[in-house]
Amino acid sequence: MRGALQAIVEGMLDSFSRRELAAVLGAFGDDAQGIDEVSGSWLRGRPAIERYFSRSAESIGEIESSLLDVHESLLGDCALLTATLEQTYVRDGEAVSLSAPTTVVFHREQGRWKIILFHSIPLANDR
Repeated sequence: MRGALQAIVEGMLDSFSRRELAAVLGAFGDDAQGIDEVSGSWLRGRPAIERYFSRSAESIGEIESSLLDVHESLLGDCALLTATLEQTYVRDGEAVSLSAPTTVVFHREQGRWKIILFHSIPLANDR
């Protein structure tokens, strides 16, 4: 059964595949953090997240994403989703297929769940 947190993450990924960056960023809180999967560096704060998605939208296309083995935990005003992100896309003309253990931490802000951590790193043999 698909939970509320899974729906948020899938909606964000779907918005990214359609290049709807405002919708993507709307899923994140102001103090969000994440990982740049290509460089392996941290993204800290909304401006860094915005730059990452803007750059990525320019260099990748034909994005297909799905979440497998999803688990959601509610912890008061925080929540945790763990899953495996399966994704295919074309980057700079080259097909990429990856499987990435993924952790997403949410915080309830003004009654809505916002992503404050999106941590997804592809398994080494998928690079």
